[in-house]
Amino acid sequence: MKYRPKSLILLSVVLICVGLSVPLQVALLYEHSWGEFGAIWNKLTYLNQAVMFFCFFNAALLFQASKYSIYSTAILILVTFLNNYWVGKVGTDFSMTTTMLGCALFALAHGLMLLPDARAVLRNPKNRWWRTAARRKVEIPMLVCPWLDKAKFSTATYDISESGAFLRLNTSGEAKIPTDLKPNDQIEIRFNIAGFYQIRCSAKVVRVEKGGGTYPAGMGIQFREMAGDDQKLLRRFIDGEMSL
Repeated sequence: MKYRPKSLILLSVVLICVGLSVPLQVALLYEHSWGEFGAIWNKLTYLNQAVMFFCFFNAALLFQASKYSIYSTAILILVTFLNNYWVGKVGTDFSMTTTMLGCALFALAHGLMLLPDARAVLRNPKNRWWRTAARRKVEIPMLVCPWLDKAKFSTATYDISESGAFLRLNTSGEAKIPTDLKPNDQIEIRFNIAGFYQIRCSAKVVRVEKGGGTYPAGMGIQFREMAGDDQKLLRRFIDGEMSL
């Protein structure tokens, strides 16, 4: 999934509006202006404040499509129910029917989390492709030195980002990536950008592709322990500020 689910964005906006509506209702009921924030805040109950907090907190989690939003949503609905029940029981401004109806509608709004796109990213954070670092499709010669005394070899990238790269299985030369490399294998890499800047770091194999799809046969690697200056150089290269 290469986009943020619109249902989660919509629900985040709804929660922010609900959180803001709590002090707004107090201001309208007691005829306070927004400049009288202290007076408004003093009239908020602990349950009112809890609803506001969890609305804003849950909105942030949903916008990030965090799996923890599932648990925070349950807490938010429970807190909202307790708040509305208390307001309907002891308050004089709203009836129990009104407060419970509002609570039911609020809970139903969270059905947006059950839509296919939203459910896919909430259940599996790896589907949040919009958070993937920008990649540049470019062929960069790279020297790879596997750990555990395996022979080093030369290959080239298919694309590269700040966090990793995809290495071709077959390069333009005779060298080939060893077929015994597999996910979680540790390697050391070296490559040059802008002609003379050499970047060296360790990396981990994260996937191996047989080819036939979007990517050719090869393997994806994740950079690890890259020096800060090298990260800046690589970022400038990815952004197009530097060439090979």
